Amino acid sequence: MSSLRRARSLKQRAGLHERAGDYPKAAQDLVDALDEPENPYQADCHRALAEVLWMSPGADERVKKKALQSVEAAARVSPDYVEKFAAFLINRTDEDGLILLARHFVAVKDVRLPSSVRVPMLRFAATAGRRRNVEPKERLDWLNEALGLKDGSGADDEALADLHSMRGIILNNLGRFADAKRDLQALQTLVDRHANDSGAWQALRKNALNLKNALSGK
Repeated sequence: MSSLRRARSLKQRAGLHERAGDYPKAAQDLVDALDEPENPYQADCHRALAEVLWMSPGADERVKKKALQSVEAAARVSPDYVEKFAAFLINRTDEDGLILLARHFVAVKDVRLPSSVRVPMLRFAATAGRRRNVEPKERLDWLNEALGLKDGSGADDEALADLHSMRGIILNNLGRFADAKRDLQALQTLVDRHANDSGAWQALRKNALNLKNALSGK
């Protein structure tokens, strides 16, 4: 069997094992497929391997680190694979995973993720970090980076309002009232622009009011 045909066969068999819930066999098939020199599906195999490792029963910190290294390998081919893995984590409501994903790619300096991928990744991590008690300083770093990259990121008003809301609350809690007021102003502008919208804007309006009340007299 040629290397190309073997890679294709292993990838297909891995998919069958994954659907059957046999993650160790799926992982082994994907590792074997990645060893094939004529495998044209390298990035897809790395992404699939990351997901299989993540879903493996008893996946610990070491296994998840290997999974993130596979995401990184896929991202070196196409940064969109980071977005795909983030979607995988969101579908599993894995907030700790979103935090680990952001930490991994903040540390890896030579993978140039475009702002259209990096901004939502940092936003997801900051949102998860708020509920998972990540240190405010780390969340603030993520939010500063995300808002610094907002131009050209394609982020919509809701995403920008959410980023300003989270950063303003952290800055207020840290006693940086002048900076928090600038975020409040940006948030209020966006909220006013969508005065007739419902959905997520209801929560953002409440956040704007709470932040405004907290900063009153500061």
